[in-house]
Amino acid sequence: MKKKVFNKKGMEMSIIKYLFGMLAGALILIFFFSFAMKHKGISENLESNQLVFSFDDALTAFGASGDSNKEYLFTQPTELIFSEGTVSSKGSVAKKTEKVVFSRERVVGKKLLAWTKRWKFVFSVENFFYLTNDRVKIYLVYNSKDSSQDSESFVKDLLEGGESVPTRFHIEAIDYNNLNQKKAVDDLKKMLGNFDEIRFVFFSNPGKLVISLPEKLGKVYLMRVDPKDNGKIIFLSENSSEGIYLGKEMMWGAIFSGNAGIYEFNVKRALGRLGDVSGIYAQKTNFLTAKTPPECDNYYNGIKSNLAGLKALAESQELEDVAPYVEFEEALKRNVEDLSAECPEVF
Repeated sequence: MKKKVFNKKGMEMSIIKYLFGMLAGALILIFFFSFAMKHKGISENLESNQLVFSFDDALTAFGASGDSNKEYLFTQPTELIFSEGTVSSKGSVAKKTEKVVFSRERVVGKKLLAWTKRWKFVFSVENFFYLTNDRVKIYLVYNSKDSSQDSESFVKDLLEGGESVPTRFHIEAIDYNNLNQKKAVDDLKKMLGNFDEIRFVFFSNPGKLVISLPEKLGKVYLMRVDPKDNGKIIFLSENSSEGIYLGKEMMWGAIFSGNAGIYEFNVKRALGRLGDVSGIYAQKTNFLTAKTPPECDNYYNGIKSNLAGLKALAESQELEDVAPYVEFEEALKRNVEDLSAECPEVF
Protein backbone atom coordinates (compact mmCIF):
# COMPACT_ATOMS: atom_id res chain seq x y z
CA MET A 1 0.00 0.00 0.00
CA LYS A 2 1.40 3.37 -1.05
CA LYS A 3 2.00 5.95 1.61
CA LYS A 4 0.32 9.35 1.22
CA VAL A 5 2.81 12.03 0.37
CA PHE A 6 2.51 15.12 2.57
CA ASN A 7 2.47 18.17 0.26
CA LYS A 8 4.46 20.55 2.46
CA LYS A 9 4.92 23.12 -0.30
CA GLY A 10 1.17 23.31 -1.03
CA MET A 11 0.35 23.75 2.62
CA GLU A 12 2.87 26.58 2.93
CA MET A 13 1.28 28.33 -0.04
CA SER A 14 -2.17 28.00 1.54
CA ILE A 15 -0.91 29.48 4.80
CA ILE A 16 0.73 32.36 2.93
CA LYS A 17 -2.50 33.05 1.01
CA TYR A 18 -4.49 32.93 4.26
CA LEU A 19 -2.11 35.34 6.01
CA PHE A 20 -2.08 37.61 2.98
CA GLY A 21 -5.89 37.66 2.98
CA MET A 22 -5.97 38.55 6.67
CA LEU A 23 -3.40 41.30 6.13
CA ALA A 24 -5.29 42.71 3.16
CA GLY A 25 -8.55 42.65 5.16
CA ALA A 26 -6.89 44.41 8.07
CA LEU A 27 -5.45 47.08 5.78
CA ILE A 28 -8.88 47.67 4.24
CA LEU A 29 -10.44 48.01 7.72
CA ILE A 30 -7.69 50.42 8.79
CA PHE A 31 -8.24 52.47 5.61
CA PHE A 32 -11.99 52.78 6.14
CA PHE A 33 -11.60 53.48 9.86
CA SER A 34 -9.00 56.14 9.10
CA PHE A 35 -11.24 57.63 6.42
CA ALA A 36 -14.22 57.68 8.81
CA MET A 37 -12.20 59.38 11.55
CA LYS A 38 -10.80 61.94 9.11
CA HIS A 39 -14.28 62.58 7.75
CA LYS A 40 -15.57 62.99 11.30
CA GLY A 41 -12.81 65.49 12.09
CA ILE A 42 -13.37 67.36 8.83
CA SER A 43 -17.13 67.47 9.48
CA GLU A 44 -16.57 68.78 13.00
CA ASN A 45 -14.08 71.41 11.84
CA LEU A 46 -16.35 72.53 8.99
CA GLU A 47 -19.31 73.04 11.30
CA SER A 48 -17.38 74.93 13.96
CA ASN A 49 -15.34 76.90 11.41
CA GLN A 50 -18.51 78.00 9.63
CA LEU A 51 -19.93 79.30 12.90
CA VAL A 52 -16.65 81.06 13.76
CA PHE A 53 -16.43 82.64 10.29
CA SER A 54 -20.00 84.00 10.42
CA PHE A 55 -20.12 84.51 14.21
CA ASP A 56 -20.94 88.24 14.30
CA ASP A 57 -23.45 87.92 11.45
CA ALA A 58 -25.18 85.01 13.20
CA LEU A 59 -25.44 86.95 16.47
CA THR A 60 -26.62 90.09 14.68
CA ALA A 61 -29.48 88.14 13.09
CA PHE A 62 -30.20 86.39 16.37
CA GLY A 63 -30.24 89.65 18.36
CA ALA A 64 -32.54 91.44 15.90
CA SER A 65 -35.62 90.01 17.63
CA GLY A 66 -34.66 91.52 21.00
CA ASP A 67 -34.80 89.20 24.00
CA SER A 68 -34.72 85.67 22.60
CA ASN A 69 -33.00 82.32 22.99
CA LYS A 70 -32.18 79.34 20.82
CA GLU A 71 -29.93 76.31 20.51
CA TYR A 72 -27.40 75.42 17.82
CA LEU A 73 -27.01 71.68 17.17
CA PHE A 74 -23.84 70.11 15.76
CA THR A 75 -23.53 66.61 14.26
CA GLN A 76 -20.29 66.04 16.19
CA PRO A 77 -18.96 67.25 19.57
CA THR A 78 -17.52 70.69 18.82
CA GLU A 79 -15.30 73.07 20.77
CA LEU A 80 -15.62 76.84 20.63
CA ILE A 81 -12.96 78.94 22.35
CA PHE A 82 -13.76 82.45 23.58
CA SER A 83 -11.01 84.86 24.52
CA GLU A 84 -10.86 88.61 24.91
CA GLY A 85 -12.74 89.79 21.84
CA THR A 86 -12.11 86.67 19.73
CA VAL A 87 -13.78 83.35 18.97
CA SER A 88 -12.08 80.28 17.49
CA SER A 89 -12.44 76.54 17.20
CA LYS A 90 -10.19 73.54 16.80
CA GLY A 91 -8.05 74.10 13.72
CA SER A 92 -9.36 77.59 12.97
CA VAL A 93 -7.75 81.01 13.19
CA ALA A 94 -9.17 83.20 15.96
CA LYS A 95 -11.69 85.68 14.56
CA LYS A 96 -12.38 89.05 16.16
CA THR A 97 -15.90 89.72 17.35
CA GLU A 98 -17.38 93.10 18.18
CA LYS A 99 -20.19 91.57 20.24
CA VAL A 100 -20.49 91.56 24.03
CA VAL A 101 -20.40 87.79 24.62
CA PHE A 102 -20.54 86.31 28.10
CA SER A 103 -19.41 82.70 28.08
CA ARG A 104 -17.00 80.20 29.57
CA GLU A 105 -13.59 80.21 27.93
CA ARG A 106 -14.29 76.84 26.28
CA VAL A 107 -17.71 75.56 25.24
CA VAL A 108 -17.62 71.90 24.20
CA GLY A 109 -20.46 69.67 23.04
CA LYS A 110 -23.00 68.93 20.34
CA LYS A 111 -25.35 71.64 21.60
CA LEU A 112 -24.71 75.38 21.99
CA LEU A 113 -27.31 77.28 24.00
CA ALA A 114 -27.67 80.99 23.28
CA TRP A 115 -29.65 83.81 24.90
CA THR A 116 -29.68 87.52 24.14
CA LYS A 117 -30.98 90.45 26.16
CA ARG A 118 -30.94 94.15 25.43
CA TRP A 119 -28.92 96.00 28.07
CA LYS A 120 -30.69 99.14 29.27
CA PHE A 121 -29.11 101.68 31.56
CA VAL A 122 -31.68 104.51 31.58
CA PHE A 123 -31.75 104.06 27.80
CA SER A 124 -31.16 101.11 25.48
CA VAL A 125 -27.43 100.53 24.93
CA GLU A 126 -26.37 97.16 23.51
CA ASN A 127 -27.35 93.53 23.04
CA PHE A 128 -25.67 91.12 25.44
CA PHE A 129 -25.17 87.51 24.36
CA TYR A 130 -24.93 84.59 26.79
CA LEU A 131 -23.54 81.29 25.50
CA THR A 132 -23.11 77.91 27.18
CA ASN A 133 -23.63 74.20 26.55
CA ASP A 134 -26.00 71.74 28.20
CA ARG A 135 -23.27 70.42 30.53
CA VAL A 136 -23.27 73.31 33.04
CA LYS A 137 -25.66 73.35 35.99
CA ILE A 138 -26.25 76.68 37.76
CA TYR A 139 -27.80 77.05 41.20
CA LEU A 140 -28.99 80.47 42.38
CA VAL A 141 -28.65 80.22 46.16
CA TYR A 142 -30.92 82.28 48.42
CA ASN A 143 -31.24 82.19 52.20
CA SER A 144 -34.82 81.97 53.46
CA LYS A 145 -33.67 82.61 57.05
CA ASP A 146 -31.64 85.75 56.36
CA SER A 147 -33.90 88.72 57.13
CA SER A 148 -31.19 91.29 56.39
CA GLN A 149 -31.46 90.72 52.63
CA ASP A 150 -34.52 89.50 50.75
CA SER A 151 -32.52 87.16 48.56
CA GLU A 152 -35.37 84.66 48.21
CA SER A 153 -37.80 86.97 46.40
CA PHE A 154 -34.98 88.42 44.29
CA VAL A 155 -33.88 84.96 43.07
CA LYS A 156 -37.41 83.74 42.46
CA ASP A 157 -38.17 86.87 40.45
CA LEU A 158 -35.12 86.13 38.27
CA LEU A 159 -36.48 82.69 37.46
CA GLU A 160 -40.22 83.32 37.45
CA GLY A 161 -40.66 87.05 36.78
CA GLY A 162 -41.51 88.84 33.57
CA GLU A 163 -37.89 88.79 32.37
CA SER A 164 -37.07 85.30 33.62
CA VAL A 165 -34.30 83.06 32.35
CA PRO A 166 -35.30 80.67 29.50
CA THR A 167 -36.20 77.17 30.66
CA ARG A 168 -33.75 75.49 28.24
CA PHE A 169 -30.88 76.49 30.54
CA HIS A 170 -30.07 74.28 33.53
CA ILE A 171 -30.66 77.01 36.12
CA GLU A 172 -32.69 76.65 39.31
CA ALA A 173 -33.05 78.14 42.77
CA ILE A 174 -31.98 76.39 45.96
CA ASP A 175 -32.19 77.41 49.61
CA TYR A 176 -28.85 77.91 51.36
CA ASN A 177 -30.19 76.01 54.35
CA ASN A 178 -30.85 72.91 52.23
CA LEU A 179 -27.24 72.85 51.06
CA ASN A 180 -26.24 72.11 54.64
CA GLN A 181 -28.27 68.90 54.54
CA LYS A 182 -26.44 65.65 53.82
CA LYS A 183 -29.19 64.39 51.51
CA ALA A 184 -28.94 67.49 49.32
CA VAL A 185 -25.17 67.07 49.00
CA ASP A 186 -25.58 63.36 48.19
CA ASP A 187 -28.10 64.23 45.47
CA LEU A 188 -25.67 66.77 44.03
CA LYS A 189 -22.92 64.15 43.95
CA LYS A 190 -25.13 61.85 41.89
CA MET A 191 -25.88 64.70 39.50
CA LEU A 192 -22.20 65.50 38.87
CA GLY A 193 -21.94 62.74 36.29
CA ASN A 194 -24.40 64.56 34.04
CA PHE A 195 -22.53 67.87 34.06
CA ASP A 196 -19.01 69.18 33.48
CA GLU A 197 -19.45 71.86 36.12
CA ILE A 198 -21.85 72.88 38.87
CA ARG A 199 -21.93 76.61 39.54
CA PHE A 200 -23.28 78.07 42.78
CA VAL A 201 -24.24 81.75 42.76
CA PHE A 202 -24.85 82.98 46.31
CA PHE A 203 -27.17 85.93 46.81
CA SER A 204 -26.41 85.99 50.54
CA ASN A 205 -23.40 85.22 52.73
CA PRO A 206 -22.10 81.75 51.69
CA GLY A 207 -20.41 81.18 55.05
CA LYS A 208 -18.58 77.87 55.46
CA LEU A 209 -20.05 76.46 52.25
CA VAL A 210 -17.23 78.23 50.38
CA ILE A 211 -14.94 75.58 51.84
CA SER A 212 -17.25 72.60 52.34
CA LEU A 213 -18.87 72.46 48.87
CA PRO A 214 -15.59 72.11 46.92
CA GLU A 215 -14.39 69.53 49.47
CA LYS A 216 -17.56 67.44 49.17
CA LEU A 217 -18.32 67.85 45.48
CA GLY A 218 -15.00 68.54 43.80
CA LYS A 219 -15.45 70.45 40.53
CA VAL A 220 -17.67 73.40 41.48
CA TYR A 221 -17.48 77.13 40.81
CA LEU A 222 -18.61 79.64 43.45
CA MET A 223 -19.75 83.26 43.10
CA ARG A 224 -21.35 85.90 45.33
CA VAL A 225 -23.80 88.47 43.93
CA ASP A 226 -25.64 91.34 45.63
CA PRO A 227 -29.43 90.76 45.51
CA LYS A 228 -30.23 94.09 43.81
CA ASP A 229 -30.34 95.67 40.36
CA ASN A 230 -26.85 97.21 40.56
CA GLY A 231 -24.11 95.82 42.74
CA LYS A 232 -20.94 93.84 43.31
CA ILE A 233 -19.80 90.44 42.00
CA ILE A 234 -17.27 88.32 43.89
CA PHE A 235 -15.70 85.41 42.01
CA LEU A 236 -15.08 83.25 45.08
CA SER A 237 -13.38 80.48 43.11
CA GLU A 238 -10.83 82.95 41.69
CA ASN A 239 -9.26 84.27 44.88
CA SER A 240 -12.39 86.37 45.50
CA SER A 241 -11.76 88.65 42.51
CA GLU A 242 -14.33 91.44 42.46
CA GLY A 243 -16.30 93.27 39.82
CA ILE A 244 -19.44 95.37 39.45
CA TYR A 245 -22.62 94.97 37.46
CA LEU A 246 -25.05 97.56 36.15
CA GLY A 247 -28.46 96.01 35.72
CA LYS A 248 -29.61 92.40 35.77
CA GLU A 249 -28.47 91.93 32.17
CA MET A 250 -24.86 92.49 33.24
CA MET A 251 -25.38 90.36 36.34
CA TRP A 252 -26.40 87.44 34.10
CA GLY A 253 -23.20 88.10 32.16
CA ALA A 254 -21.13 87.35 35.26
CA ILE A 255 -23.14 84.21 35.99
CA PHE A 256 -22.76 82.83 32.46
CA SER A 257 -19.08 83.76 32.22
CA GLY A 258 -17.96 81.99 35.38
CA ASN A 259 -14.62 83.65 34.66
CA ALA A 260 -13.44 86.97 36.12
CA GLY A 261 -11.15 87.87 33.20
CA ILE A 262 -13.69 87.25 30.43
CA TYR A 263 -16.36 89.07 32.42
CA GLU A 264 -14.19 92.15 33.03
CA PHE A 265 -13.23 92.41 29.35
CA ASN A 266 -16.88 92.40 28.27
CA VAL A 267 -17.93 94.85 30.98
CA LYS A 268 -15.27 97.27 29.71
CA ARG A 269 -16.55 96.77 26.17
CA ALA A 270 -20.12 97.43 27.36
CA LEU A 271 -19.03 100.60 29.19
CA GLY A 272 -17.39 101.79 25.98
CA ARG A 273 -20.73 101.40 24.21
CA LEU A 274 -22.46 103.22 27.09
CA GLY A 275 -20.08 106.14 26.60
CA ASP A 276 -20.77 106.17 22.84
CA VAL A 277 -24.55 106.14 23.23
CA SER A 278 -24.39 108.82 25.95
CA GLY A 279 -22.49 111.03 23.50
CA ILE A 280 -25.09 110.45 20.78
CA TYR A 281 -27.92 111.45 23.11
CA ALA A 282 -25.94 114.52 24.20
CA GLN A 283 -25.78 115.59 20.54
CA LYS A 284 -29.51 115.00 20.21
CA THR A 285 -30.04 117.20 23.28
CA ASN A 286 -28.08 120.02 21.61
CA PHE A 287 -30.25 119.69 18.51
CA LEU A 288 -33.48 119.77 20.55
CA THR A 289 -32.27 122.81 22.51
CA ALA A 290 -31.88 124.73 19.25
CA LYS A 291 -35.30 123.68 17.93
CA THR A 292 -37.53 124.04 20.99
CA PRO A 293 -38.90 126.96 23.08
CA PRO A 294 -36.64 128.55 25.72
CA GLU A 295 -38.79 126.96 28.44
CA CYS A 296 -37.17 123.60 27.57
CA ASP A 297 -33.60 124.85 28.04
CA ASN A 298 -33.41 124.07 31.76
CA TYR A 299 -34.61 120.51 31.21
CA TYR A 300 -32.24 119.86 28.35
CA ASN A 301 -29.29 121.48 30.11
CA GLY A 302 -29.76 119.16 33.07
CA ILE A 303 -29.94 116.10 30.80
CA LYS A 304 -26.93 117.27 28.82
CA SER A 305 -24.86 117.77 31.97
CA ASN A 306 -25.69 114.31 33.34
CA LEU A 307 -25.06 112.66 29.99
CA ALA A 308 -21.64 114.31 29.81
CA GLY A 309 -20.84 113.05 33.31
CA LEU A 310 -22.02 109.51 32.51
CA LYS A 311 -20.03 109.48 29.27
CA ALA A 312 -16.84 110.54 31.06
CA LEU A 313 -17.39 107.94 33.81
CA ALA A 314 -18.05 105.12 31.34
CA GLU A 315 -14.98 106.03 29.29
CA SER A 316 -12.86 105.99 32.45
CA GLN A 317 -13.72 102.27 32.78
CA GLU A 318 -14.42 102.64 36.50
CA LEU A 319 -14.84 99.11 37.87
CA GLU A 320 -14.34 99.57 41.60
CA ASP A 321 -17.53 101.30 42.67
CA VAL A 322 -21.04 101.05 41.29
CA ALA A 323 -22.30 104.14 43.19
CA PRO A 324 -21.24 106.84 40.64
CA TYR A 325 -23.09 105.02 37.85
CA VAL A 326 -26.21 104.69 40.00
CA GLU A 327 -26.07 108.43 40.82
CA PHE A 328 -26.10 109.37 37.13
CA GLU A 329 -28.80 106.79 36.42
CA GLU A 330 -31.09 108.27 39.10
CA ALA A 331 -30.32 111.85 38.04
CA LEU A 332 -31.22 111.11 34.41
CA LYS A 333 -34.43 109.39 35.46
CA ARG A 334 -35.37 112.51 37.43
CA ASN A 335 -34.56 114.64 34.37
CA VAL A 336 -36.96 112.55 32.29
CA GLU A 337 -39.70 112.74 34.93
CA ASP A 338 -39.37 116.54 35.11
CA LEU A 339 -39.48 117.02 31.35
CA SER A 340 -42.32 119.33 30.40
CA ALA A 341 -45.05 118.05 28.06
CA GLU A 342 -44.16 120.58 25.31
CA CYS A 343 -40.52 119.44 25.25
CA PRO A 344 -39.74 116.38 23.06
CA GLU A 345 -38.21 113.36 24.80
CA VAL A 346 -34.49 112.72 24.43
CA PHE A 347 -34.65 108.92 24.88
